[in-house]
Amino acid sequence: EYNKQYEEALKMLEMEKKKLADAENLAKFWNTFGWWNDSIDDMSSDQLEQFMVSIYELRRKLIEKADEHVMKLKM
Repeated sequence: EYNKQYEEALKMLEMEKKKLADAENLAKFWNTFGWWNDSIDDMSSDQLEQFMVSIYELRRKLIEKADEHVMKLKM
């Protein structure tokens, strides 16, 4: 029983490490865009449109990752 609990804990640890690495990679990706930290007041229409597309894409990826996480927890 302890071995089973240990294996489960290791599996959860590996999943958390992967989530952290994914979050760090995502942060690095978004930091490559100079406009990410800019005020939207200073953006042109095209920049605002690209910003919105990026936000929706980020949202889609977050939902996808959350769904993956929920599916793993159900296993």
